[in-house]
Amino acid sequence: MKLPIPLPILRAMVAHARESYPAEACGIIIGTTERLTRLTRCRNVQDDLHAEDPAAHPRTTRDGYSIHPQDMFAIMKEARERGEAFRVIYHSHIDAGAYFSDEDKRVAIWEGEATYPEAAHVVISVVGGEPKEANIFRWNPGRREFDGEALELP
Repeated sequence: MKLPIPLPILRAMVAHARESYPAEACGIIIGTTERLTRLTRCRNVQDDLHAEDPAAHPRTTRDGYSIHPQDMFAIMKEARERGEAFRVIYHSHIDAGAYFSDEDKRVAIWEGEATYPEAAHVVISVVGGEPKEANIFRWNPGRREFDGEALELP
């Protein structure tokens, strides 16, 4: 089922991407199988990881994201308490296209399966501080791959 992203949530996601520039924004949207209910902005801790071990974490927040584990657990708890689940995981790409990169796939797939198969992934391209395009990627279990399509920016 292709769950539509309500305009207020889409606007909030795009605003987050714009405000975070030149760092990648990241966040999670929870909801039911019928509708999306809440967007939570997450902390991108990629710079912290890079500072701790640049060899193991060569990316910075300009070219990568890593959601703070406390944010992830808090959102999981909230979703469970509300009878909801992760429905969208989003992030931005800085001065690059809205594609699902090899790194994005590496993080989203564990042992050949989607980590959150019911969650779509949205990537927003932010060029020079302005959102330019967005694409949504959904897990295709038959192909064991993410299929993408354009998402109209507000």
